[in-house]
Amino acid sequence: MHASLRIEQISFAYHKQFVVQDISLDVEPGEIVVLVGPSGCGKSTLLRLVAGLLQPQHGRLLLNDQDIQQLPTHARCVGWVPQSYALFDHLSVAENVAFGLRMQSVPKAERMKQVRAMLELCRIAELANRHVNDLSGGQRQRVAIARALAIRPRLLLLDEPLAALDPQLRQSLRSDLEALLRSSGVTTLFVTHDQSEALALADRVAVMRAGKLEQYDTPENLWNTPANAFVAEFVSGAKVIKAYRRDAHTIEIAPGLTIQHAGQTADMFVALRPSDLEIHANGAPLPVVSCEYAGGAYLIGCCLPDGSLIYLKHNVRVLSGALLPVAFNLHHKPVVIPS
Repeated sequence: MHASLRIEQISFAYHKQFVVQDISLDVEPGEIVVLVGPSGCGKSTLLRLVAGLLQPQHGRLLLNDQDIQQLPTHARCVGWVPQSYALFDHLSVAENVAFGLRMQSVPKAERMKQVRAMLELCRIAELANRHVNDLSGGQRQRVAIARALAIRPRLLLLDEPLAALDPQLRQSLRSDLEALLRSSGVTTLFVTHDQSEALALADRVAVMRAGKLEQYDTPENLWNTPANAFVAEFVSGAKVIKAYRRDAHTIEIAPGLTIQHAGQTADMFVALRPSDLEIHANGAPLPVVSCEYAGGAYLIGCCLPDGSLIYLKHNVRVLSGALLPVAFNLHHKPVVIPS
């Protein structure tokens, strides 16, 4: 079931407008790779190109080093779970899971054995005879994944499988989904627009913007060493601020708000998260422009001299218009991004 996937300079255009442009990435056997980016960035299109539902204008797709670009979808041996799950409402759970095996003319005894194994793996064996119309959203998701895994795919493709669920159920099922994918051992390409989902589920994350790949890395590296300002802002919600070098060891984002950072780069940016800042008696006095309760603490917005806003958390409400002495939190090192 383990397979490697190599995407080499894949491009695809609608009406001469590129939706995916020169994307290259490798997926190792058994790895979970998540494609993430804003709506319209091309992540679902890339998934459809891998599935064979669309044909690229340029590039190659290799599964276990075999060029699959000319193979029809059914010959690629990939499992596909669309956002809508696309289950057959008139069939039972077991019949839905068995559907792909029937299309492959798998003998009945072997088919039933594989169906039982997938129902057990997805922890829905007790639902085998239920109709999918009677299932919850989480149960339908498991049926769709069981159906995709039943054909023993070399690659599993998931197109926002949690998007149709309400937020509380979505969060609770995320860890279950990861455990299911890990236990199945199948190589997985997973699309989402939810950054927290990408960081929680992935071995590696491909961050896309406007059809291009901005960074392909581990969740830890995306968080700690983003390739550019877009990745820092999109992945971690950081506020990216222009910084200026004052000497060989110091950079400054506002008078009195400095950080020790050695280097030769004159122009750079600092990615600031609320945890990177604190109120300190010796900090830079900045006016408060907003204060919102964020559960357990207040999220306070302060204005820099150039008009940029930065945010920090504090356990006491501060009125707009007040001056706060703001400094860098010594326990957190802000991310510096070369320009």
